[in-house]
Parts: sequence; C-alpha cells; structure tokens
Amino acid sequence: PEVEILKLAPQNPFEFRIKVALLPEVKLPDYKKIASEVKRKEVVVEDKELDQTLEWLRNSKKKEGEETLPEINDEFATSLGDFKNLEGLKDSIRKGIEQEKTIAEGQRVRQEILEKIAEKTKIDLPAVLIEREKASALEQMKASVKQTLKLEFPEYLEKTGKTEKEVEEQIEKDAEKRVKGFLVLREISKVENLTPTAEEVETEVNQVVAQYQSAEQAEKELDLNQAREYAEGVLQNEKTFQFLEQLTS
Repeated sequence: PEVEILKLAPQNPFEFRIKVALLPEVKLPDYKKIASEVKRKEVVVEDKELDQTLEWLRNSKKKEGEETLPEINDEFATSLGDFKNLEGLKDSIRKGIEQEKTIAEGQRVRQEILEKIAEKTKIDLPAVLIEREKASALEQMKASVKQTLKLEFPEYLEKTGKTEKEVEEQIEKDAEKRVKGFLVLREISKVENLTPTAEEVETEVNQVVAQYQSAEQAEKELDLNQAREYAEGVLQNEKTFQFLEQLTS
C-alpha cells in the first residue's frame, strides 16, 4: 500500500491516507472447452535414446578408472547395479526415460492449457503486481548469475551484449505472463471450489520444516504463516492444474 501522512501534530488527531491496489475482475472464457481441446502427445522412447544412454554409461565407466571402454553386455549391466542381465538394465533405462518424458509432457500440457485460457481471458492487470513480480524476477536472475556463473551482473551484461533495459523489458513481458496466469488459476480455483484442506497444507508445511537441520533452526529462520500461505497457493495451483488436465483429450 501507499501511505500518505495528512496530519501529524501534537494534540491533534493523526490523519493519513492509504492507497491499495485491489485484485481485478477476471472474466474467464469457457476454460473447460479450451482445456478439452488440448491434445496430449504420446510418450515414445526411441531405440537411439536407449543407445545414447548406454553409451554415456559406458564412457562413465572408463572415466572411473577402466583402461578401455567396456563392452555393453550382461557383465557390464551387472557391474552397474542390481540387474540380472543387459535386458534388465535396458528395461530400467527405458522406464526412466519414459518417466522423464511423461513428466515433461505433463508440464507442456499444463503450460499450453494455461496460455490458451489466458489468451482469451479479459483482465486489467494491476501495475503493482507486475512491478513486484518484475523486481522479484530481476533479483533472482542477479543472484543466479552470481551463484552459477560467478559473475557480477554488469559483467554478465557485458559478456552477453545486452543492456539492463533490454533484460528488464524481457523480464517485464514474462512478469505480465506469470501474473495473468496466477490470476487465471486463482479465479478457476474459486469458481470450481478447488481448495486444499487444512491437513494437506500442514503436511506441505511440515515437508518444508523437515528440510532444516532442527525444529529450532526452522522456527528461527522460517515464517510459518508465510510458509502456510505459500503451501496453500502451491496446493491450490496443483489441484487446479489437475482439474484442467483431466479434461484434455
């Protein structure tokens, strides 16, 4: 909120004005119809993907100290773990690749559903939300550049040949997209009454707390109210996505 002091004097009433941004009205399209028209692609594991993984494992074995590249056979398979033979190893690899592809396809479907619903949703995006999302994304980007690339942000800009303004413009477009997506999901969850139970929220919060070394450290470093609010949002989004996904063909 923006706070403006109007009167601050001894023996006088304190007067102030607070200006807050309200969440806008969201006019949803026929989101069920839109979701039902999104096509899910068949997940297929190709032989070449299996061969590439086996070759990668083979080269890894050599890096671990073997003088020559091992042959890909039953002995090679048993050396990698609890596999009876080469076919057992291949089955495990195939299932792993299939699982990864299934997860990736699920994420793609969710993104397509949300984008198509958002395209046809009428909404006046609040500037304050976009600015907050933009500022947060920019800070995360700077922290990521420093941590992963070991560069200060000005050095990163110099190496990529971009200006800070260009980066901010791209971040702003992404911020608008994320804010609109958030508001669309929120409205659908309200219409469909897709809210997590108190028990589900508490379980999610407990999983976050469990990541700390001790309960004392969690209590010291974690705002439990914020953690519950965050957990509720995550679970609500998940329920909404699951609802939309089951409508796809």
